[in-house]
Amino acid sequence: MKKFSPYVHYLAAFAGVAAALLRQWLLVVGPDRKGLYPAAHPGWIGYLVVVVLAIAALFLLTRSDQTPTRPFAPAAFSIFGQAGAACGIGLLCLPLLQGSRMELICALVGFAAAIGLLVLSWQQFQQRTVFAPAYLLPAVFFALQVFLMGRAHSTETQMLCFLPQFLACAATGLASYEMMGLVMGIGNQRKGRFLRLCAAALCFAATPGAHWMYAVVGLWQLLGPAIVAAPIAPAEAQSE
Repeated sequence: MKKFSPYVHYLAAFAGVAAALLRQWLLVVGPDRKGLYPAAHPGWIGYLVVVVLAIAALFLLTRSDQTPTRPFAPAAFSIFGQAGAACGIGLLCLPLLQGSRMELICALVGFAAAIGLLVLSWQQFQQRTVFAPAYLLPAVFFALQVFLMGRAHSTETQMLCFLPQFLACAATGLASYEMMGLVMGIGNQRKGRFLRLCAAALCFAATPGAHWMYAVVGLWQLLGPAIVAAPIAPAEAQSE
């Protein structure tokens, strides 16, 4: 498994795009006269199979890799990907301002998360130490998105109408929280990379029929930031 570890990012991107195309196939077919999508459609079944296999493969590949995480892309790509995610979150929150009280709260948290990501991008651009707790804001925002979707679709009989977005938001919230721990030096690198790659694949897969925010958030999670833990000096290791 170790020899495939360097290609784990490509696997996440390929799986996400493949699942997105399968979901788009289902959406093109459209609902029937009763307003229901065909649950046995190959596009939906294929989406589920690809997602399950991708998560299992990402878990095995990231778990078997014992080397420190290396940056997948140049730092500039990571910075612009994070800034793009901030813009996507901000635009997604605009319609929520006219919704219920809970949607308004979610929108305000989303705007704060977008501003936080832009500040982090500027700090990274200047090669300054980033303010790690800012990653908690997108984690809270996506947690609120999961809550809102759960409440809005609690009576929905077809999971295919909301499950892709639900999984994408849940994975991205966990990945953002773990990212904060990695920046602070208290996180688990393998767990963090696994969550980020799962979030990237699930966000790509959720893009068809949803907001384009999922695409740029998936790109942000795929590109990084890749955080390398500082090696422990021999003297420090012996003292422990």
